Amino acid sequence: MTSLAGRFLVAANILRDPNFLRAVVLLVRHDDEGAFGLVLNRPMDAQLDQIWAQLSETPCQRSEPLYVGGPVEGPFTALHTNEELSDLVVSTGLYFSGEKSHLEQLMDSDEPLARFFVGFAGWGPGQLEAELDEQAWLTASATIEMIFSDPADLWERVNRGIAHEGVLSALHIKHVPPNPSLN
Repeated sequence: MTSLAGRFLVAANILRDPNFLRAVVLLVRHDDEGAFGLVLNRPMDAQLDQIWAQLSETPCQRSEPLYVGGPVEGPFTALHTNEELSDLVVSTGLYFSGEKSHLEQLMDSDEPLARFFVGFAGWGPGQLEAELDEQAWLTASATIEMIFSDPADLWERVNRGIAHEGVLSALHIKHVPPNPSLN
C-alpha cells in the first residue's frame, strides 16, 4: 500500500455524503490501520478567540475562523508550519498538533501559518482504498500554499489542477513552463 499522507482527497461529484460534498481533505495519516484527515474547506461561524476562551486561560492572538475537520468528533487540533510544536509530521514543512501545550503556543502568536480544527475525517483499514476504487475520491498533490489558502473555492481550484495534470499525462507532456506564451 502506498501512503497518501500529505496529499489531498477531493470529493468526486458522485460522493453525495453531505459531510463530504465538495470537500477537500488533507490526509494527515494513511497506513494499513486506516486513515485520518482534516477537511480544509469547512470554516465555522465561530472565531478562534471566542472558542479558545472556553478551552484555556492562555492568551489567543488569532481571530480567524475555526474549521470543522470532519464528521468524527475529536479534539481541538491544528495544522501548522512550526516544526518545534509538531506532534506529527504530515509532509515537508507541514505539521499536525493536538497536544495542549503546543496549541497554547500556536494561539499566542499570529505566526506561524496555522489552521485550527474540531473533529476529523476517519477511515478504518481498507475503507479509504475501497472508496478510492469506487472513484468517490480523487487525489492530488497538496502544497502549503493551497492548504492555507482561501477555502471558499478550494474544491474548484484543486479540481482544475487535477484536470490539468490529467491532460498533460494523456498527451504525454512531461513539462510545461510556468508561462508557455514566453516560448
